[in-house]
Amino acid sequence: MVTEFPRRKIEFDGRRFGAALAAFGELKWIRAPVAFNAVFERWQAPILGWRYENPESKMKKFFRGIVEDCPESVDWCFEASFRNWFIVPCRLIEVMDREGGNFADSAVSVAQEDQDFCIQANTDMELILRGLEKAAREKGGRLFTG
Repeated sequence: MVTEFPRRKIEFDGRRFGAALAAFGELKWIRAPVAFNAVFERWQAPILGWRYENPESKMKKFFRGIVEDCPESVDWCFEASFRNWFIVPCRLIEVMDREGGNFADSAVSVAQEDQDFCIQANTDMELILRGLEKAAREKGGRLFTG
């Protein structure tokens, strides 16, 4: 039996994530989250991934701060040990460690198991995006210069 969840409007899209992240450096790659999968008619666990052309180590502290300060419902991790950086619910890393695979595999597993979690995580991702946009407006690229 499939549980029905109300579809509420999620305010983020890939363009907004791209614009916010581009304020801090030249983006080489981005994977923005999609909150609801219309094909499978379910909420997805959000994954935000990106790569800068010339990342600076002090950027990591900034993104860790965003992850610590913005969300309210689930625990979040900033993962920067790969060439691509990610902001993901920590639960995805736990699933990945337990079941193998990658972030995408973990997101599918969580989406199949726990729609309430996915809704909460997407609500948090919206708050993370707002935090990135606020920092981009206030400081932009100046955050990492000098």
